[in-house]
Amino acid sequence: MGHGCESVVSLLQGGHSTAAPTRHCDYLDFEGAAIGGSPISGGYAGAKRMQMFLANYAQKESDRLGLDLRFLAVTPLRPMVDTEGGRAAVMSYTKYLGISPEEFIRGLKAPQTAQDVADAVLNFVATPPYWG
Repeated sequence: MGHGCESVVSLLQGGHSTAAPTRHCDYLDFEGAAIGGSPISGGYAGAKRMQMFLANYAQKESDRLGLDLRFLAVTPLRPMVDTEGGRAAVMSYTKYLGISPEEFIRGLKAPQTAQDVADAVLNFVATPPYWG
């Protein structure tokens, strides 16, 4: 699972404390398969979608309890071809589609890198009014 998932599960199971630190952010990561599904992912897309639900449920519970916790679900929408996982996804999709990796990558709208995603997360966390 993603980073902070143990905290999400603990919070949802009632393992919270009113002494929780303020300005704390746990997050779950997932990819575009969670949004549009994937014909070749098996249970991956559903598992990633569940992480979205968990982050949403945890945020609502945190808000209800006044814990000042924020949960962020990260959604890279396309394979990040500069990562091992992204390269594996490209190879799987090209085999499934019967096209070359180069053709698949050319077809990606605005390819993103791991750095692009990291920069977006840091920008989001550092930008008021995120911490309210």
